[in-house]
Amino acid sequence: LPQSIVMRRRATYEPPIVDWLQEPSFGPPVLEQFASTSLWDARFLRRALRDELIKLVRKLPDSYYTERQWLEEFWVILTLGSWYDRYIARVR
Repeated sequence: LPQSIVMRRRATYEPPIVDWLQEPSFGPPVLEQFASTSLWDARFLRRALRDELIKLVRKLPDSYYTERQWLEEFWVILTLGSWYDRYIARVR
């Protein structure tokens, strides 16, 4: 690689999750997947957390500007739940 690329300043990419979750063709199916993952039945996480995060997603975009940390929690749990459903729950 050219030295200019190797030495350039690092940059991060923040995906437009808020926009995605507000999109009618994307948000509702993702929220349904989040709410129904078998991960909740495994009791690794509090069900109250699920309900709190669903409420915050439904209040987008306002809820994003008051506190951003919850969106990261939502995305991590969504990803973990998808993995759990695919590789753990279906094996049973």
